[in-house]
Amino acid sequence: MAVSKLSVAHIIKSYGVIPENTNFGIKVSAVKILLDANGIAYAAPNTIKLNKQEMAAKVSEASIYLTCWKDK
Repeated sequence: MAVSKLSVAHIIKSYGVIPENTNFGIKVSAVKILLDANGIAYAAPNTIKLNKQEMAAKVSEASIYLTCWKDK
C-alpha cells in the first residue's frame, strides 16, 4: 500500500543525487484495520517456521537470473 512518495526534485536539490530503491512501508495492523473497515477479505498470515536454509531454498526457487544484451 503506497502511503507517500519521495520527492526526487527535493533530493536532487538537497543532496545532488538521484534517489534509487526508496520504499515506504506501513504497519500491517494499519492495513488490516483499513481492509476490515471496508469489508475486504484477506488471507491469514503464513505461520510456518523455516530455518535459514529452508528460507534460502524458497527464495532461490522463486528467483530467476535475467540478462539483457543490447545488440548494435
